Amino acid sequence: MTFTVTDNAAIPMQGQRSLDIRIARPLGLSVADFSTPSGAVNIFDNASLANGASAWTRQIKGTLTTLDNNVGGPPAGVSYDVTRNILYVARTRASDNGAILAFNNAGTANDNIAPTRTIRTFTIGSNHFSLNSPSDVFIDSGNDRIYIANVDVGATSGTIVILDSASTTPTFRKIFGFTIGAPAAISLDAGRDILYVVPSQGPGIIAYDNVSTPSFLQRTIAIGGVTGVGLVDVKIDPATDTAYLADFDGGRVFVVNNVSQKSGAYAPDRALTGLSNPNSVFLDVAHDRLYVSNRDGMTSYSVGVVENMSSVNGPVSFSRQLSGFGVAAGMTGF
Repeated sequence: MTFTVTDNAAIPMQGQRSLDIRIARPLGLSVADFSTPSGAVNIFDNASLANGASAWTRQIKGTLTTLDNNVGGPPAGVSYDVTRNILYVARTRASDNGAILAFNNAGTANDNIAPTRTIRTFTIGSNHFSLNSPSDVFIDSGNDRIYIANVDVGATSGTIVILDSASTTPTFRKIFGFTIGAPAAISLDAGRDILYVVPSQGPGIIAYDNVSTPSFLQRTIAIGGVTGVGLVDVKIDPATDTAYLADFDGGRVFVVNNVSQKSGAYAPDRALTGLSNPNSVFLDVAHDRLYVSNRDGMTSYSVGVVENMSSVNGPVSFSRQLSGFGVAAGMTGF
């Protein structure tokens, strides 16, 4: 947005000057609460200011949502289609097989409502494929294409599923096996056509170049310093080609620059430390803030806000905390 400023007309030598001013809108944030017996998606219509316990403005929860153990399963991941105002939720396996739930009119969705669509099965040639227990979902709004991380029975492997026409009648585009442990989380760099996958409890991430095409190149990026359970989430900032990785047992978020160019073992470029079992991250690029889930009790999580995401390094402190979650498992925003 450009403002034109004119000096005082009473002064003979008046002039005009244009100022380019960037206005960042408030962040809308949706958080998957992986709780039992009834999970939920907690929505903050202004996460830029929200603070404290139960600060969400809306909550999708109840038996009609199928995010309840007795009628479906809790949510593990969320992704928002900003073009069509649709919230996609990865529902895990509980009393029923998992599914991807689509909630239209996501800007006003609230309470115990049924999903607009449930994506569970699709056809590959003459064969039918059913999702077992999705761990994450990512929507490519520009192409109306959805990416699904599906965990197989036994949780030692999985599949990556890509569907076109996600907002209407999803059609099969591509499927491939993921055998490096169960896929825990995914993130897409749509411009470069690269899908990043975190193997559950793994020491790094797997990158698939040209992922939407019939063939792709697979790269492994191992991160030095990962300990214990290992990495559990990845989020990509395509504009800066930077990856943010949640290290669960290590209590850190690793930052890797130029991630599209890397293959092999690397030390992280930065490490945000002093966290407790971080389970998920979300990048608020417009406000240069990182939202990170952080354990704050034996059975509870909060989402902490870290300022100056693009430069912070070492021990971090939270400017605000959004609390009241069982497990803050996945986040998306716009």
